[in-house]
Amino acid sequence: MTAPETQWVFDTVAGIVDDTSLAWGTSQDVDTDAGEVPIRRVDRNESEIFDGSIRTRKSELQTSNYISAALVDDDESHGGFGGEYDAEAIVSLRIEGLTHRKRGHIDPDGQEGIDFTTLYRRVREALKAADEWPGVAGADYHTVFLENGTNRSSDWRDFYDYRVDVRFDGYADS
Repeated sequence: MTAPETQWVFDTVAGIVDDTSLAWGTSQDVDTDAGEVPIRRVDRNESEIFDGSIRTRKSELQTSNYISAALVDDDESHGGFGGEYDAEAIVSLRIEGLTHRKRGHIDPDGQEGIDFTTLYRRVREALKAADEWPGVAGADYHTVFLENGTNRSSDWRDFYDYRVDVRFDGYADS
């Protein structure tokens, strides 16, 4: 079952399709209209796709770019009197794609896919726009922070990889 914080991230980034030419892919066999870029959202806590290296996902990245997320930490500590607790959760978010030269959907010119920097910036903007009082079941988070953003695309020639931690901060009742 997808963690509520991970689901909030997926629901929030789904909104980027409303004002871009991106289309969400729903399966590995995605058909999209001309000019649309398929994106598949994957919960890394529930999937075996991300068990191997990025090179083992080449065929998956030929069908779709990936936005994957995993709840990597959640903690509650006593925060005051009575049953009040401070709550924090961290979702590790990855955005991955393959160059159009290898039949992927990333193209710096935007002719045969989307520029990767544009893709991950749109994802970040969607998260920032909803960073106050995110509606997450089971917790009363007041703020979402984006931390440790790293573009690791230069590590590979044909693969694009951006990672960021999404930290939820707030309160939980006992």
